[in-house]
Amino acid sequence: MPDLDDDFPDAEWTGRPQDDPRLHAQQANARAEFRDLQPPVNCWIDRVDTIELYLDGALKAQVERGRSAITFIDEHGHAVSKAIYLCSENPYDVVEAHLGIARIAEIRDESNEAEDPFSAYPREREERQAAAFRARYVREDEIFLYLRSAASALKHEGDAGDLHQLVLTPVLEAVTAAVLDQYEAALAHLDAATSVLEKREPNTMFGRPAIADCRRAIVAIERHVAIQDRLPLRRRQQADGKSGG
Repeated sequence: MPDLDDDFPDAEWTGRPQDDPRLHAQQANARAEFRDLQPPVNCWIDRVDTIELYLDGALKAQVERGRSAITFIDEHGHAVSKAIYLCSENPYDVVEAHLGIARIAEIRDESNEAEDPFSAYPREREERQAAAFRARYVREDEIFLYLRSAASALKHEGDAGDLHQLVLTPVLEAVTAAVLDQYEAALAHLDAATSVLEKREPNTMFGRPAIADCRRAIVAIERHVAIQDRLPLRRRQQADGKSGG
């Protein structure tokens, strides 16, 4: 292992001990060494912000928790499709169901707080959170939860030029349409907002959570409509990041 002291200033760290960059570097090096000794074969690797699924030693799926997004990867390492998972789901189940595989038992916890590199805790936490969400919210409530969250995030943008007109207004119109059970109109408004956010997402502090909420609202509405047999589920087979697994 390289000498970490050469990479950091001599001044003593005065912040929280768990935020010490030396500690983070040591943990990163330890994880890298562990991977060299025991390469991932058929397992999940949970890093808090992301989750990766390896099958036969190859990366097959990556979950981005902050975006509620899943990217599926082919044998050449290329992204082939995307999906959005909802708060009522846990991403582990969604990925396995999409790939048609049995439950992968091995989970490696690569969070800084992990005491054991092999731990079922990350998946158990996701399962508890999803179950608690389902117990608290019915399907229609879930739709409005995402819409309110997106509107709240966008309002924090303040006077961001035409952002309110191009994004916040259609999100609020989607809320009104959903209240009236006008789901086709709600989807159209969300499509309009999402198309603008996709272009601005890297440049806005609140754009990333807002676009995640808009995408989840789209999926939740489409599923709600499909379950009620009002409309066909139009986008389930579209690999554009707006369809659920």
